[in-house]
Amino acid sequence: MPLSRCIWTIEEEKTLRNLLGRMPLGRVASVMGRSKSSIISKASALGVSTRCKTINWNQENLNRLIVFRAQGLSWKEIAKEIGISENGCKSAYHRHQEEIDNLLNLRIEEHLREVMLKYVSSHSCDQVLHELRSDNLTSILRKALSL
Repeated sequence: MPLSRCIWTIEEEKTLRNLLGRMPLGRVASVMGRSKSSIISKASALGVSTRCKTINWNQENLNRLIVFRAQGLSWKEIAKEIGISENGCKSAYHRHQEEIDNLLNLRIEEHLREVMLKYVSSHSCDQVLHELRSDNLTSILRKALSL
């Protein structure tokens, strides 16, 4: 490697600080055009961890994931919005499928309730929602929305 590549500019250091923790080490090295060992060495000198952060997949973050998927965003776009890798988003989506189904059900029921209450009684609304729950509404809508 030429000597000029061994020297880090202030801008490269800022970029390194920004990328580390947001994507895997190999990807950081590839983006910056440097070796993994160079990235590790510089990160150590800067006191920055090379470990990719994990996200807490709580209800709020799962809701964001659901909304982004429903809006038709690609995994790449979702990863950028949430701040973790594409594989991390995909993995969370599949790993938390039951929670996502429950959140989808709640969101759908809330929306349907709002709309139906404009036209029918609360009792009628509850009956319709009960029937929809028994028909596994989430799986029907997931197929329709290609989620």
